[in-house]
Amino acid sequence: YSGPGAFCALADLKFGKGVYLWQPASMDGGNPESIAARLQMAGVQTAAVKISDGFKVLTGYEPLIKALRNHGIRVGAWGYSYLSRAPIQEAHVVADACHRYMPDFFLIDVEDEVEGNYGGAGMFMSELRPATAGLPLGLNTFWNVHLHPDFPWRLFMNAVDFVCPQV
Repeated sequence: YSGPGAFCALADLKFGKGVYLWQPASMDGGNPESIAARLQMAGVQTAAVKISDGFKVLTGYEPLIKALRNHGIRVGAWGYSYLSRAPIQEAHVVADACHRYMPDFFLIDVEDEVEGNYGGAGMFMSELRPATAGLPLGLNTFWNVHLHPDFPWRLFMNAVDFVCPQV
């Protein structure tokens, strides 16, 4: 990690083969050991677990995160943010979730709701970056900048460490 606004090469973070986990309760009966073993058998090296959505910290993932790490799988996290009503509060929710689960990195998933919302994006990132100091932050959003000219790209790009576009 080299500080806000710096871009870490994906190789520096050593993601390897990765997956997103959104609803792990629907996988293998929600059994953390079974999920981790299945991912390990598939050669997964990194799993990004959804830990927040808007104003809500998603709870109960401690056993899954422990199982993933016990199986040698790097644990990242992601959360969906809307930024339309109270972006500072959403930043606190993300920070609380990150402090709770201690992921190796966090992916900020922002999409349609954030287009044209420069104020909300600026407030969110100004609050989130210091609240998660030392934690690599990635932008997880649209893959094509040209299809989303009203998205506040610069506000995010100046504050994240890497980009994981949705491809």
